[in-house]
Amino acid sequence: MIRTRVFGHYDDQEVLEVLLESGDVSVALLSYGCVVRDWRVPLAGRRVPVVLGYERFEDYLAHRSYFGALAGRVANRIAAGR
Repeated sequence: MIRTRVFGHYDDQEVLEVLLESGDVSVALLSYGCVVRDWRVPLAGRRVPVVLGYERFEDYLAHRSYFGALAGRVANRIAAGR
């Protein structure tokens, strides 16, 4: 199942959250830099989160951590890469 909702606003544009669900697994992605906001998997009979994320969009702007950031395959390991 796929669900979409407005999670916040940035530069007068909507930031969307897309929730993908399959069985007991779900992942919530934000259109703000493709952030993985929430990811839940089954463990010991309950669904547990496996990523760090905020409940409110404003927290992503106020705290410039890289919670949920997706890194490319080299993850900045190539100096002066092009």
